Amino acid sequence: MVDDPNASYFGRLFSLVTCLETVEHVTPKEEGEFFANLRDVTRPGGWIFLTTPNDEDFDASSKVYCPFCDSRFHQYQHVRTFNESTLATTIENHGFKIKTIDTVHFGFYQAPRWPGVMNVNLRYLARVAAGIPGSPASAFYQRMRFKQPQLCALATKI
Repeated sequence: MVDDPNASYFGRLFSLVTCLETVEHVTPKEEGEFFANLRDVTRPGGWIFLTTPNDEDFDASSKVYCPFCDSRFHQYQHVRTFNESTLATTIENHGFKIKTIDTVHFGFYQAPRWPGVMNVNLRYLARVAAGIPGSPASAFYQRMRFKQPQLCALATKI
């Protein structure tokens, strides 16, 4: 994908290479070259850190129509979807060894959407309500926590 010898990283090896929210845009045809590029810049024993949407639903509501090319495509141009198993298999098929894959909700690390009184947001309120003994919010909060929208994979070059 990147073969420009003038690129600032050309010929260099890195201990950690990050690839955030990218692999879902790579077609199966481009997959080999994509991972070859990651391998080429990762030192032996070095690490890659990838993130991608978790088991994204490619239903009709995520598609948009382009009248110019008369086709429907994913609103963010995602061409693939991964779950923990398929992401691990894909990474390991290209010369890396998975150390861990976990799910995360990046929204938990963002500033509150509605800053104001005490700078609280809905997730904070749900967390507080879930901590009250016997609270019906507890089950809701647990369900909300376990369907995380992003996968994070950490793998080492073998």
